[in-house]
Amino acid sequence: MSEYPHAPVVAVGGVVIQNKRILLVKRGQEPSKNLWTIPGGKVLLGEGLRQAVMREMREETNLQVRIGELVTHYEFIEPDDQDRIRFHYLIMNFQVFIATGRLCPGGDVLEAAWFGLQDMDSTLIPSRTVELAMSLLVD
Repeated sequence: MSEYPHAPVVAVGGVVIQNKRILLVKRGQEPSKNLWTIPGGKVLLGEGLRQAVMREMREETNLQVRIGELVTHYEFIEPDDQDRIRFHYLIMNFQVFIATGRLCPGGDVLEAAWFGLQDMDSTLIPSRTVELAMSLLVD
């Protein structure tokens, strides 16, 4: 668990776009529990960024992927009620392409689904994910 870390935690995400839709997963744990986000998670000690993306995509979506370029990066910082840092992630999102597999949620993911522009509901999807999807799905 990365609650109340002593230093920022490096994490990765896999951005999959197909047929003008983006693949999102519904989180089963904090942070972002019950929200739809880019599949991904923490980089393990000794693991490269691209290795981490491949592992997280396999664990959370059952998909084997090829890794493309870095799409975006951002910081996720969430304080608690007393302004202590509860979560601090540095997230590197890579473009990924499905190689094989059938979409099936796994790990700490509750659901996995495809979202188009019309599905971008900011009550279910964090604003940073909505913004990323909008920038990638607009012609």
